[in-house]
Amino acid sequence: MGQSLVRLRTWMETRDKFPPTWQKAADTTTAVLFATPDELKALNNELLAVVMRYRAALTDPDRRAPNVLPVEVVVVGYPIERHPDTSGAEDA
Repeated sequence: MGQSLVRLRTWMETRDKFPPTWQKAADTTTAVLFATPDELKALNNELLAVVMRYRAALTDPDRRAPNVLPVEVVVVGYPIERHPDTSGAEDA
């Protein structure tokens, strides 16, 4: 995850050097949601399914469009507060 943050910082610092089409296409999104563990798992699975549709071009250059660049997509979903019923032990 640390390398992803370094690459994000580099993008933010150099984005003005990219063509406007890349500047408009790149995006960051942050959202706070309320979810149960099952809902969070389902959300992560749905997002992963979308990302996986684009992975074929990673291993098969013939599936890459012209003007393609590698892009990084980071999906993380986690509680932002400690659950009040935990005492530091992880769930089983």
